[in-house]
Amino acid sequence: MRILRICEFLEPFVVARNTTGLEAYGPELLQELMRNLPLLDPEGTSPPLFDRIMALLAGIQSISRDVFQRNECGQMRDITSSLRDRSLRYAVERPGDGLLEYPALAPKSSSSAWVPMLETEPLLTQRPPQFALLREFTIELSPRDSASNEDMIFLDQSTDPDGRHRDVIAHALTVARRLFEKHTGQSAGTSFNVHCRFNEPGIVIGESMGLAAAAATFCELLRVSQSRQQVTLSSRVAFTGTLSEDGTAMPVDEVGLRLKLEACIYSHVSHVVLPKSQLTVAEALFSHPTYASIRGALPILIAIERLEEVFYDRRISNVIRVPLYRVLAKNVWRFRRSVAVALILLLGAMLAYEILGPFDKNPQFGEFKDKWLIVNNRHHEELAQFDVGGEIVKAANDPAAADVRRGACQFYDVDGDGTNEVFFRSGKGGDRISAMIVCRSIKKSGVQWQKSITRKLSFPHKPDVESEDFSVTTFLVGEFDGDGRPEVILVANHTFFPSLIVKLDARTGDELGEYLHIGQLGGLNAADLDGDGVPEIIACGVNNAYRKAAVVVLDARTMEGCSPTRGDYFPEPYVPAREKAYILIPRTIAGEAVGALTANNGASSVQIDGQSKKIVFQILDFNLDLPQFSITPNADLFYYFDYALRPIRVGTSNHYDLMVERMVRLGWLKKAPDKAYFDEYLKTIEYWDGQKFVASVAK
Repeated sequence: MRILRICEFLEPFVVARNTTGLEAYGPELLQELMRNLPLLDPEGTSPPLFDRIMALLAGIQSISRDVFQRNECGQMRDITSSLRDRSLRYAVERPGDGLLEYPALAPKSSSSAWVPMLETEPLLTQRPPQFALLREFTIELSPRDSASNEDMIFLDQSTDPDGRHRDVIAHALTVARRLFEKHTGQSAGTSFNVHCRFNEPGIVIGESMGLAAAAATFCELLRVSQSRQQVTLSSRVAFTGTLSEDGTAMPVDEVGLRLKLEACIYSHVSHVVLPKSQLTVAEALFSHPTYASIRGALPILIAIERLEEVFYDRRISNVIRVPLYRVLAKNVWRFRRSVAVALILLLGAMLAYEILGPFDKNPQFGEFKDKWLIVNNRHHEELAQFDVGGEIVKAANDPAAADVRRGACQFYDVDGDGTNEVFFRSGKGGDRISAMIVCRSIKKSGVQWQKSITRKLSFPHKPDVESEDFSVTTFLVGEFDGDGRPEVILVANHTFFPSLIVKLDARTGDELGEYLHIGQLGGLNAADLDGDGVPEIIACGVNNAYRKAAVVVLDARTMEGCSPTRGDYFPEPYVPAREKAYILIPRTIAGEAVGALTANNGASSVQIDGQSKKIVFQILDFNLDLPQFSITPNADLFYYFDYALRPIRVGTSNHYDLMVERMVRLGWLKKAPDKAYFDEYLKTIEYWDGQKFVASVAK
């Protein structure tokens, strides 16, 4: 591993003060650093690199001293200090060499984009193979004198001493101009002074910065033109790709693409934008075990065909709507004598707008940030902010928990006044979220109602169920029992078990019914399975008594009683429920092979495909957080059922396939499950007939 790679890998652990990560990776990587330091050429190395290494060593030592119980570490600091001094003397003797020059070309208002670039490492005397690093490209436009008719491009000599990016930037400016004129209807014919640079020096090769340069330039054109609707690029998105004359995203070299994706994996970015024609290649690279195991979750791939798609996707760009009074004030200032009265009236109108807020008070969208739920209207104008707690926000933004995200915030007009009420989970979190459900109105002040779920339950043979508190995990708002009045259907989980499905009056929060489930539930949805016009409630999770994934289908009109149970898991008193269906799904042979290491499988999500009339359950077959399975600990399967609740097929995730393949190589399994196995396996799914479990759908 090269020196820069080592620094970039360890620095996030230092910033986060992650002792566990440092003790796991630090000793091996510091030995690798020790082996590479003597190879550095001080006359061709920038002193800031040595400062970076020294700061990294000091940071690790202050956090985890156990890593430094070796003589080599002292030698490493001595070598680094000596090389830095030699490099600094060399740089002073050769002023203007470019390695230490960082002119402040771009002001704070300039636009920037992250781009993975192929580089040849200038630090070693013998040139190593190419690699990629994430560079921040910054550009600033300023209008030139009216007599000028062409753009002047100024490149930062410290990051592009040879001017090799001049043609790429000129082409990006041309493409961005065309998109600006198409988007705004205005002419962008004014010539500009164009200042651009990268955040760090380096020998950069390749032309794949075209897409990033054009995207950042378009943002600058909006800023310079004082457009009311401006755009900024996300600081957690990287771009790669070239552009044709008409703005079509063109592919980059596939060998380089692998290195660029690897650079993104080792960085802070959460999304990677690339040409659509290379999405299949990128997905294949990401599915490889080498990349799937790197630092947990991989960046999300976003494929585009044309430049304008960057500004339609809110994962990539953010729209900033500048208040109208600011735009008008700037444009009429030069005519201030003739429009003084109009300006005063305009400012008065804007002041009223700021005080009263948006005219459209109907909430439509919710966004979770920090510890806040931000409620917006259909124009994405902010209407209110509610403090829901950091743990709720974290769960609501979890990309792997679709049902929890859907059940974090919903909008429904419960009183018929034409304006939606806002329903959301709120609470303070520790190791476990303690969440309630809240109903608020934008028109009316204060909380309309809020509901915490508490129950005193008795399990004579399970004394660990002592707390009366349940945490609301997810919920639905709608009309579920055919009486014409809206209800809330929520899932509330106890810390250990059981869970409750509770029906509330959406207008008042009064409880209308509940169902007790022996085990936790993770997924919740609703669909009219029998065509009677009343949707069924569909939930999934795990049944602790049977140690299997469970699916329950309820009629909201008869929601009462307890799920099937056995052994020590009987509550007192026990009243059996009248489910429309109750299904147990066993683990596969892979899950059974590690039965001693994982307790059971469990369902986490239920999705409804109304067009094809299919139900899809996501079920974690097993979880192995072991060194042999460092790719991912989770092995998920997808079970497809029709509306009659008959199983159709099982789909495997990439993680499941990779872990099963590893288990076969280790000798834990004789062979991987194939289609013939899954066809027979589906016959082991069991259905509750009211007294016992049977092998077919109970009538």
